[in-house]
Amino acid sequence: MTVRDEESNSAIGSSTCSRCGQPIDGQFVRAIGGHFHLDCFRCQDCQQVVAEKFFPHTGPDGLTQVFCEKDYFRRLDLLCAKCGGALRGAHINALNRKYHLEHFTCSVCPTVFRQHDSYYEQDGNVYCQLHYSQLFAAKCGGCRTAVLRSFVETNKAEWTEKWHPECYMIYKLWNVTLVANKPSTSTTPALSNDKEGTDIAAQQAIAEKAGRILHVLSAFEESSAECISDMLIRFSHEEFREGVFQAATFVSHIATLFAVIDDIEMRLLTFRDATGLHHAKEPKQLTKKIVHFFSLLSYVQDNADTRQEATKEMISLVTSLAHTLKILIRAALTGALKLENAHNEKTAVVTFLDRLAACEWQDDAQGKTLSECGPDANPDLCVACGEPVEEECLKYGYRRWHSRCFRCAACDLNLRPVYEEATYDAVTGKFYCANHASPSSSRGIERVTQLEQYVFLLRCALKRLCMLLHIQIDSGSLQGPNSPISSSPVGPDGRSIGVSMLNNGQPPFANVSNSLPPSAGSKSLYLPPAGRQSSLRNSGTSSLLDLSGLDHWAVRQLAAQALYPLMGDQFTLDELMDVASGRKQSMWGRMVEAIRKPSKSKEGTFGVPLEVLVDKYGVATELGPRPGQLQIPMFLDACIRTLHMLDLGVEGIFRKNGNIRHLKTISDELDKDPRSINLAGNHPVQIAALLKKFFRDMPEPLLTFKLHRLFVATQKLPDPGRRKQALHYVCCLLPKPNLDVLSVLVFFLREVSEHRELNEDHGNKMGLDNLATVMTPNILYSKSKNAVDDESPLAIEAIRMILQYQDELWQMPPDISERMKADNGSQPINIPTRRDSELGKRTESLSHTRNVVVTPSNIGHGDVAHIEDAHRR
Repeated sequence: MTVRDEESNSAIGSSTCSRCGQPIDGQFVRAIGGHFHLDCFRCQDCQQVVAEKFFPHTGPDGLTQVFCEKDYFRRLDLLCAKCGGALRGAHINALNRKYHLEHFTCSVCPTVFRQHDSYYEQDGNVYCQLHYSQLFAAKCGGCRTAVLRSFVETNKAEWTEKWHPECYMIYKLWNVTLVANKPSTSTTPALSNDKEGTDIAAQQAIAEKAGRILHVLSAFEESSAECISDMLIRFSHEEFREGVFQAATFVSHIATLFAVIDDIEMRLLTFRDATGLHHAKEPKQLTKKIVHFFSLLSYVQDNADTRQEATKEMISLVTSLAHTLKILIRAALTGALKLENAHNEKTAVVTFLDRLAACEWQDDAQGKTLSECGPDANPDLCVACGEPVEEECLKYGYRRWHSRCFRCAACDLNLRPVYEEATYDAVTGKFYCANHASPSSSRGIERVTQLEQYVFLLRCALKRLCMLLHIQIDSGSLQGPNSPISSSPVGPDGRSIGVSMLNNGQPPFANVSNSLPPSAGSKSLYLPPAGRQSSLRNSGTSSLLDLSGLDHWAVRQLAAQALYPLMGDQFTLDELMDVASGRKQSMWGRMVEAIRKPSKSKEGTFGVPLEVLVDKYGVATELGPRPGQLQIPMFLDACIRTLHMLDLGVEGIFRKNGNIRHLKTISDELDKDPRSINLAGNHPVQIAALLKKFFRDMPEPLLTFKLHRLFVATQKLPDPGRRKQALHYVCCLLPKPNLDVLSVLVFFLREVSEHRELNEDHGNKMGLDNLATVMTPNILYSKSKNAVDDESPLAIEAIRMILQYQDELWQMPPDISERMKADNGSQPINIPTRRDSELGKRTESLSHTRNVVVTPSNIGHGDVAHIEDAHRR
């Protein structure tokens, strides 16, 4: 652009202004191929004179127009939404607006969001995590901190509550909230004064604590369930020494839990908190049930009818055990949280969890379990009165006394309050107070708490079980599972398992009370077990996906029994129970396996056992049909989330095989580093083919080799109702990892089927029938090399029914649910029931972000700011 004066006018002749058409007289502007009056050379939009600086732009009519800097960049949509200035370089694009890097800040504070930082949006305004938490975020119903990411929503009559998934599962499983729950019905944003609930560091600490509580307590329950399951398997195979090993490990679990409860109660007393943990009956009930369980194990060598009745009794007993154990875990967790929240003992929960987690690694559990019983034949009897000791007592060495029997032999003084000063004379076998102590007496008397005595009684019962089965015990400990054993048990008339020498005679199920009759000297602890307690899940529509530990084990046993009347012409009861118990190899099979050269375990993603993948590379997903989290391999989670972002209506998805060479390249990369999963840029057909390859390469199919015959056999039943019922029971037999993965897979496949005919020209043409046809060869097949043995048409029909009726199949079968509740009694544990219609899961953006693609794999409410390079024209 050139500005010229009047003298230069003669050089251009009688020129006219290119804008107004008038002759130019005086200063003018030469630009964009024309001449303009200085006053005519204005911005097209704001009419400001732009002689000093202008920006040309060709309009729709082909004519070149001039603009000031602001309007030029405005037309290019390159103005900062905060300051209105031009964006000449890198900038942030968010919320359909653009910002200078230094101007994309929180609406409340000067926090600047840089590349890859998270921000929160509400009503068009941007907030940092702290102020969004204070102003808008809902508070979790369990921990009262801000809910910023995925959540579970529960709807009640008065209000709607949102929960962190971990907090919800803790509440659902143990009816415990991390802090006092005070739901609010107010929805008006207001600056919160709850610093602990909105402080970022505090939020992170509480989230980590909730995650560890869920992990450790679930693992403790699972470990206890495995002990009982392995114990039953060993005894059913007459491997008595190994069975006793598992029993001892289970007792060590109970000992750890009781010791933790004792310590928590002692700590509460130091703060003069006499509220206690509210577990008056449960420890005694649990001890009685375990002793009764040990007594049932002695009937494994009886005839088939007796053994079958004992098995039924064991299943009922295990269900009750699971419930009582859950109540005690809840009591311990509640006490630890009370120490932390009410009495400011910040390490209480960590210490509680550390002790439970360490229980799994106690190598000397078996030896300690039996060595503490001592050499006496009846170590559970009071030395003074000869009666069983069931309550808090005193001990000296291996011997024990009732508190009421602990008196000075000289003056009859009650020594219980001063037991530390009392002495014991080994010559006379009597106690003396400090005033009457004899020269030969010595101190060393110890107090035994109620719970410690219960553990001692369990160890005594286990020791008697060893004696009954003729298992040699050297120095109070077992020699190991590989030691030679003499395991021929004595006859029924020699049974004496109970700590108080349970009466011999008829088996426990012969009584109406389903228990062994006590002897004349037995006390209440060894009477028939008390009435069953109610199930934790007292809803009529409990989900199989929510079960864990002992509950899942019991449901599998009951499902196997329920299958027998439907499929007794194809399977024996023993075959069904074998599948339900997951019985291990025979002794011969283990010998053959030991002779073979050990092979290195498979690493990576493809061709790795499912349980290994879930253990090493598992993630808690919300992609399934339940609000609770399901553990699935991270690869499966990533595949489904990526496919959700793409077009599920593309024709041939899951039918076409994709690019074979590219499939191998991706699978090799995932095998090298299973955690680096990047499927972006792949076609939906290619990802679906990769998912099929993942299932096809598993060492064992998703629906397992053992259950293949059962799934196929269900489709041979002529009646559709019985066919569906049998399929429901078989699904109950699936191992927990397989059940979780199957539920997520078929839930997603049903969504794929909904895109089969989006319109006349678009749709994947993959209905449930087609999906069942293409998926069955990858998830349900037999070990046989002969394709005929797979019975493909029946297998495909089984998968089709699972796809069609999946919502019903993941619910507990009504008869099993009733049986579980009947076994557990009628005393409810104070957990509110929720109908499925009242419980909805939402995984969405709380901040309502716009113009930012939030991928399903990043279920968050803080959005990532994108920085782009502006181009100047």
